[in-house]
Amino acid sequence: EHLRGRVFAAWGAIVALASALAYYAMGFVTTWIGAPATFGLVGLVVGLGGPLLLWVTGAIRAVRAHPVLAE
Repeated sequence: EHLRGRVFAAWGAIVALASALAYYAMGFVTTWIGAPATFGLVGLVVGLGGPLLLWVTGAIRAVRAHPVLAE
């Protein structure tokens, strides 16, 4: 519990780095395949990759099984 702030800060840094890399890569991809195909590619990656990643990492199970908090 005492590391919660550090975990959130590290998670935010990882998300920011991944976003920067993805935007950089999409800039190159857009010049190669064009804007409509880029939108399709991003939609495919997010639409299929997001749920797949949640399933593989066990995050879906974690969301479905909320612990009962003592009041």
